Amino acid sequence: MRKPPTKLVLGAGSAMAQERALNRVVNGDFENGVVGLSITAISPFPLFSGGWASRGRRTPDILEGAAFQGIRSVRLATRPQDTLQIIQDLPINSPAFTLRLAFLIEEGSQRVRLFGGWDRGDPSEGTALFEARLSATGIVFTTPAGTWLISGDISPYQWHTLLLIADPRRGTHTVWLDERSVISLPGVSTRRPSTIVIGGDAGDSGSFRYDAIEVLSLVDLEMTTIRDSVTMLEFPAQATVLGRLAAAGAALDHGAPTLALLELNVARNLLRSTSLTTESVRLAIAELIELIEISDSPGEDREMAQYF
Repeated sequence: MRKPPTKLVLGAGSAMAQERALNRVVNGDFENGVVGLSITAISPFPLFSGGWASRGRRTPDILEGAAFQGIRSVRLATRPQDTLQIIQDLPINSPAFTLRLAFLIEEGSQRVRLFGGWDRGDPSEGTALFEARLSATGIVFTTPAGTWLISGDISPYQWHTLLLIADPRRGTHTVWLDERSVISLPGVSTRRPSTIVIGGDAGDSGSFRYDAIEVLSLVDLEMTTIRDSVTMLEFPAQATVLGRLAAAGAALDHGAPTLALLELNVARNLLRSTSLTTESVRLAIAELIELIEISDSPGEDREMAQYF
């Protein structure tokens, strides 16, 4: 799936090639052909990590051929009397993230939701960080700040792409449909998304196919893009800056954001002393520092306070 242009790209194309390795969703393209644990409509749910689980009386169908990418996709067919969802926990390190997926509407409507701090009860009774209710007549988006409708024809039996970029620095969710920016929504939480739930609740009716599901940390993406940009430049302190960036990445991987911030500040100061060609990278590091500080901030959702 080609990513729409965003400010993350500083002229370094190789970051795009690395996105798949950064995906926090296991088997998001269903090429393994497996949706593992299947449970009935019980509550609370167990943890679902390392792959997909399904909830409902029916089971998801793994289809071969006519996928968005690769050879397989998953079909979820729901009726008003049935619940069918696929669920996976996400080991994500930040409330800033991107969600991307491909969907094909056969009929009706279904939902894509991200939860954080969820009590693992029935999703229809929980409050999601973000929800998109998909249908052929439009998409209803819901955040803790409210609900918005994007109306318009979404052709059935054709693949469509949905991209969400949640950035707590700006307090917005930017939504792209079929590589076009369609809306910017308020209500970004400082909670980290912990679980993705896709499908229909009791009372919903629909049949959808899904493929190429990705959830990526914006911290990871911006770090990768900065490294690539520094690699493409030539300046005296390049090796030292790359070393500091590598140390910051390792610190984040080991849950040490304070050490990561220290290394990033050193890298930014080294860039300040070089030529103007490094200015865009220095500014990108400053934005990444802000993002990590927000991601590591304690307490309740500060962006949510204004809505309650």
